[in-house]
Amino acid sequence: MIQSKIAQRSWILLSGLLLAVIMVALPGITLAQEPSGVKPFIVTLPPNATVEVLVNGYCMNRGLPFPGVSMLPVGLSPDEVRVAIAYIVEKDYIKTNLYPSQLAIWNLTDGKRPANVDHTLADEIVKYAKSGVKPSDVGVTTMSLSEAISKSLVSATVEGYENIAPPPYFYFGKGNLVIKNLTDKAQTIHIPYGITFKDASKTGVQDMGIFPSPSKDTVCSPMKVVLPKGGSAKVKVDGYCLDRKTAFPSAATIASVSLAPDKVRATICHNVQQGYLKDNLYESQLAVWNAVDGQAAEGKHEVADKIVAFVGTGVKPADVGTTGTALPDAVTKKLVSATINDFKNAAADPSCYGQGTLEIANLSEAEQAVYIPYGTIFNDPSKPDGQKMGIFPSDGSVIAPTPTPAPVVAAAAVTKTAVVSGATLPAELPRSGGDTPLDLLK
Repeated sequence: MIQSKIAQRSWILLSGLLLAVIMVALPGITLAQEPSGVKPFIVTLPPNATVEVLVNGYCMNRGLPFPGVSMLPVGLSPDEVRVAIAYIVEKDYIKTNLYPSQLAIWNLTDGKRPANVDHTLADEIVKYAKSGVKPSDVGVTTMSLSEAISKSLVSATVEGYENIAPPPYFYFGKGNLVIKNLTDKAQTIHIPYGITFKDASKTGVQDMGIFPSPSKDTVCSPMKVVLPKGGSAKVKVDGYCLDRKTAFPSAATIASVSLAPDKVRATICHNVQQGYLKDNLYESQLAVWNAVDGQAAEGKHEVADKIVAFVGTGVKPADVGTTGTALPDAVTKKLVSATINDFKNAAADPSCYGQGTLEIANLSEAEQAVYIPYGTIFNDPSKPDGQKMGIFPSDGSVIAPTPTPAPVVAAAAVTKTAVVSGATLPAELPRSGGDTPLDLLK
């Protein structure tokens, strides 16, 4: 018996050694590896709901013109392209090495290697993509967007697609992936890193390898204000009502600062980003109320449902990760005071939306740098149970201060950026590694 077990173990050990020798001797043979680390973006759509997801896309056809603003799905991008895109996102090469990462995609789609360009990083990406690593969506239990489309459960288009590659080149874009649930049941699907979309009306142009933007963050950056000792600043602000059953504040001056919940802040930021304040104020107010109490309004509210569905994907408040002291924290620590004067209702019934002037004063003996989140709660201090307002900076909201010394404004209310997957990048991405893509459009 003992000899039998020893022989069995010896055979297992010998088999393992033989396999290792074979793998070394035949480098073309590889074992299937685990999927890459970046996981697909998962979305749950309520019955008949529509959700928009910020996406980016790499050019799949070198030398062809850039596509138009509207695109239709073709299907999953090739496995190696999906592996490459997930790797690029994981390594953050979109920010640091955009053109070299595009070289890698072209190499995988058509085998082309432009001359007079450093291919070091592109070769790294290609090597990884060809290493046997599975696409990041392999093994995901939820249905893929491609499968859901093929089963007529959802429809999908990319809208508002535009080039954000450094001028004068056209190979990398951003837009909104619009997914509509075509059924009366909730649908949970995942969006792979690499779905091929084509122009909705033109042929002979680039197909794009579309993927969720690298972050689900919203893009309206908190306003930052630096207050010297004794300084103050005035900021124009807007605000949504946070309680659907309470009347608008009767006092012209409101205070009592705190931070709104994450979902409320993400909702407000998304409303600002999408321009709903001008075009769909009441619907955007319904979405804010839903973020507060989880209750859906009666009747059909397509825009509100779209906002709720987007925030439900897990977007982060825009202030998450911001350096500095949030205004509510600065008030709690008695570093600054903050009141809103001349606050009044700025919307027709039934909306509950106000505007006023936020005045922040430095109470300390040192300079204070504070930021104003999109979703800072103010209410009438004399009525603690009264209406609470979710306050945020208006666009172009800094007013010239009256006290001296004058405060220094560190950033505009909304950072002017191009959007990538919910993340933000400069409108013109820097060329990396000294690459000069002179033959890009040849």
